[in-house]
Amino acid sequence: MKRRSGILCILFLLPILVYGQNGEYLLDGFAYMKDGPKYRYKVTLKIDGNAVTGMSTTTQPTGLDLNALIKGSIDRKHHTLKFAEYKMPLAIDFSNCLFDVQLSYKMTLENFVFSGTFVGNSITKDSCDAGSVILAINKEAGSTMMQANKKMKQPAEKLIIQEEKSESTPEFEKITATIKKELAWNSDSVVLEIWDGMVVDGDIVTVRLNGRTVLSKYELVKEKKRIVLPVSSKTCTITIYAENEGKAPPNTSMILLTDGKITHGAEAVLHQGETSEIIISRK
Repeated sequence: MKRRSGILCILFLLPILVYGQNGEYLLDGFAYMKDGPKYRYKVTLKIDGNAVTGMSTTTQPTGLDLNALIKGSIDRKHHTLKFAEYKMPLAIDFSNCLFDVQLSYKMTLENFVFSGTFVGNSITKDSCDAGSVILAINKEAGSTMMQANKKMKQPAEKLIIQEEKSESTPEFEKITATIKKELAWNSDSVVLEIWDGMVVDGDIVTVRLNGRTVLSKYELVKEKKRIVLPVSSKTCTITIYAENEGKAPPNTSMILLTDGKITHGAEAVLHQGETSEIIISRK
């Protein structure tokens, strides 16, 4: 079954890594069509030096798995991972889309975060999907992956799939001009991080706290912009205002809000001139 045409955004993969003999890794998570359904997405990697081979698996809404062979490379010096789907062994539909993925990665406090873009072509080389990718694996597993050699022998660990929201992997809930996000808050400050999680196309936003501008006409990039905001009243309202829609409408920004050790996620999707709200209430 072919993957639908359109923009595919892998918002995140759960920070789960199974590693076994010969440097084999399994990244397991979910894929989201923009404004569409959620897909289960798995990538099995075998790392031999700098070479990467393996298989990707997309689970269709019917429950059918669509597999594709992949090959690529990892560049630890420049912090990049590249792989391309090049063959679907059981596919008979030549309009199926094969993804060519290019990622860069960096280590945060708790995770290795992979982000970048992909372009797609059908088996007959016709253009199909295009979009962006965000992947994450926990710090310990990511360190092991970065140091993988030709003959790594580690006991396989049980894969545990967990969809519930955790402190280190928040759900990025969609907010718009008509959909607000309300949060119960513990601390007296908000650590806000904002960036362009889709294709970087010149989206510009203004961020306000209780009507006061705290970030003016900021052009979103891949790197997170971090600001610390005080929570000085019982209720505070953070607003995201879309100054434009960039080259690929709508204006889309990824947002993380940290309350002590708890992190909340949001994805603001706006048209030019629209505002989305995040309401914080102190407990």
